[in-house]
Amino acid sequence: MGATPVQRNSGIDGFLKEFICGSPVSVKIQREDEGFYEAAHKLSKASEKKKCSFMVLVRTHMDSKNTFGFDAIPDNMRVIDSYEVEMALLAEEFRKESAYGGSAAV
Repeated sequence: MGATPVQRNSGIDGFLKEFICGSPVSVKIQREDEGFYEAAHKLSKASEKKKCSFMVLVRTHMDSKNTFGFDAIPDNMRVIDSYEVEMALLAEEFRKESAYGGSAAV
């Protein structure tokens, strides 16, 4: 990912090597025992203290409540999905298409 890891910080796992607007960019990978909201909140709080210009949250699993529509994500936070989440979302999309008679052939 091109990030420098940080030790002993529950809100930030690393920083991108490149600064944006003269400030660091923080990165957090959602832990298995964290909900999406909790991970986003931890990243936001820790990044504020470090005066980060942008934040990147890697979503590793879907919450039971499917909170991806979380509306309090700061404008300077980007959420990207892990490969596992992306594949699960694609599989769900294919199931919906096939249920409605769409073509799911790849």
